[in-house]
Amino acid sequence: MAAIWLKIKTAVLRLLAKLAPRLGKSFLRSLLGENKGEVVAYRYEKENRNILVFVHGFTGTAAGTFFKFPDIAMADDSLDGWDIVSIGYASDNMPTLKLGLWAVLPDITKIAGYLETNITNLLSHYDRVAFLAHSMGGLAVQKAILGLKPADLQRVSHVLFYGTPSGGLHKATKLRWYNNQIGDMDKDGPFIKELRKAWNDRFPREYPFRLVTVAGELDDFVPEESSLMPFDAAYRAHTTGNHIDMVKPADVYHPSYQILQHALFNRPQFLAIYRNRDLNNLIGNYAAIVHSLESQLAEIDIRSFREYIFALEGYRDIDTAISQLENNPIVKSHTDMMGILGGRYKRKYLAGNRQADKDKAIELYQQAFDTANTRGDIEQIYYHAINLAFLYLYGNEDTDKMRYYATVAATKAEACTTDGYWRYATLAEAALYTGEFEKARSNYQTALQIAGDDKRSISSMYIQAHNACLALKRGDWATGIQKIFFGQ
Repeated sequence: MAAIWLKIKTAVLRLLAKLAPRLGKSFLRSLLGENKGEVVAYRYEKENRNILVFVHGFTGTAAGTFFKFPDIAMADDSLDGWDIVSIGYASDNMPTLKLGLWAVLPDITKIAGYLETNITNLLSHYDRVAFLAHSMGGLAVQKAILGLKPADLQRVSHVLFYGTPSGGLHKATKLRWYNNQIGDMDKDGPFIKELRKAWNDRFPREYPFRLVTVAGELDDFVPEESSLMPFDAAYRAHTTGNHIDMVKPADVYHPSYQILQHALFNRPQFLAIYRNRDLNNLIGNYAAIVHSLESQLAEIDIRSFREYIFALEGYRDIDTAISQLENNPIVKSHTDMMGILGGRYKRKYLAGNRQADKDKAIELYQQAFDTANTRGDIEQIYYHAINLAFLYLYGNEDTDKMRYYATVAATKAEACTTDGYWRYATLAEAALYTGEFEKARSNYQTALQIAGDDKRSISSMYIQAHNACLALKRGDWATGIQKIFFGQ
């Protein structure tokens, strides 16, 4: 029986070579293992902490499948700080005859192992790894993710599937005998069934990365029941085009590119002064801090917890940072941590203008201010007083309380023997509230000089100063503040 089957397969090979010489040559290249994968590096800069990885689908190539997609990403300055590569693997439409020669088309599990190796080796120094996978490539990415160790899984920040048959294909059922990779896409086959079960078991409630599944409006090859339905509605998106051209956008305005840009680019309002490259790399650094500290929150000291909260707010979201603060019992007695929690509510208020957020911020700053007064902690007194002055002005238009807390803040900052940029920033902001803009200018300039490259602190100074000037109805001062911070 084996001999008969071998003769049949050999006859098919000879027939293909006779009927289509070019197809025969392609088939021979496949059997000899000459149709290999490749890695195409579009941007590779040593200082970048983030990488976007394109993964093609069935019969695709690293260089050809995505057309201008990687080039558009390179030209988009909002993605500065992201390296860009396309990882290819062997895939063609030749049949898998298993003649025992030099090579056989890899199945999806083998491709996934190849991607997993790239994550743990080629991509090991990146803090954030984003995958944009097309068609069958998305199945390989899913399988690779399931095989990652926790430390490597933490670095996977974004996963986007375009036209991926996550639920398998009916048409593959009829052709599963023809090709290893087609066989793995069989809707009723073991690979799809096992993948879906393993994926749902590993991620039963939420994902540790940003997930987007995309369907093309004209995609007749992979129906939505396979590309979108295996995932909750919150992770679904639609784009224009068929199965092939949905990953060949012509410009940044194409929906397929907009989906990627929206997923990758995150500009927290409090980091507004960062250039895109610095911002993306900073968020990559925040990701590394969060991942290194979140497994040991019960053991870390106050300094590390403070660093974790700032990183968490920048990498994930402010509500997660607030939750972590409110669940930590030390916040109830530590005035600096009370102020950090108050600051998170203040930022929520500035972003959404919700009365409850403003009231909570005032409550926390007031509690910390009273405690610091009782303890005679000068630095903490002026820290909380200046924030109360701002909130009573910006939120309540209560100029009496604004002036009271501004005067307390200035008096304590002047008396403080510890010199630092927050001392001068407090003196500067207090001068705004007492109508002394030139004094504010001088102190902001000193604060900026001392702060150096600490853009996060500088950004906080600027946003509060800018909003204070607007609340004081001094647009001319707001323009002056911009010149102080940006030289414009």
